[in-house]
Amino acid sequence: YDDVMNKQREVIYGFRKDTLFNDDCRSSIFDILEIEVDRHLDEAILAAPKDEKTPINKDMLSAWLNTTFPIGFRDNDIFFFLPNGQPDKEKMLHTIVQRVKDMYRVKEENEDPEALKWLERRIILNAIDRLWQDHLRAMDDLRGSINLRAYAQKDPLVEYKREAFNMFDNLMNDIDQEILSNLFRSATSLAAFEKLLSNLPQVLMHQSIDDMGSTTARSSVPQEKAATEQQPQEETIQVSFRRQTPKIGRNDPCPCGSGKKYKNCCGK
Repeated sequence: YDDVMNKQREVIYGFRKDTLFNDDCRSSIFDILEIEVDRHLDEAILAAPKDEKTPINKDMLSAWLNTTFPIGFRDNDIFFFLPNGQPDKEKMLHTIVQRVKDMYRVKEENEDPEALKWLERRIILNAIDRLWQDHLRAMDDLRGSINLRAYAQKDPLVEYKREAFNMFDNLMNDIDQEILSNLFRSATSLAAFEKLLSNLPQVLMHQSIDDMGSTTARSSVPQEKAATEQQPQEETIQVSFRRQTPKIGRNDPCPCGSGKKYKNCCGK
């Protein structure tokens, strides 16, 4: 049992160490992006409805894309097919990845470069730390109950190894998913986050502005924190910061760009 956990720790701690000493975490994030998009393309193709002519589950892929990346993916922009009617996976993969990278460049324009590097590292570390702790608790529960498998004429150690492998595989997928989900849900400052929101599709803006006229950014830190990157005391996922822009009044124009007053739009 201990050997199984030690192997898992080696992988996770190695991942975390590489992130801590990586000067280009963005490349690592984009590598994860390509791997995850490729995996979800395969899943959508395998889950294609049997009673329909379309050889890919469009709803499944679109739902994942728009949940993970709030940048307004539309079916016409991402689904391509070969002359024989089969999905053009390579073109879809390239198009989706490039769309995310292009939108990330828009985000980068509104951020301090050094602070953004700090934030990219924190996005990865926060995902590893939070989900690894959850995984450890789940593994403790598994170890405490695995001996009951003997009543079903099964070897508890074999069952433990099998389930531990599946749980660890799910952990790594969950870490990748959380990293990607936070790409456009985090910023180094409130001002940068609001600028990013102004470049997102309007329908998504309405979902991001709360009814008090303020916006929130997850895993965000003040820009001055970037200069103290070597200090490990910042371990929280959610960091508060002071408002850098005036509070939106009820009769002010809505920041989503609809042209309506805030009270008649996002402030309802």
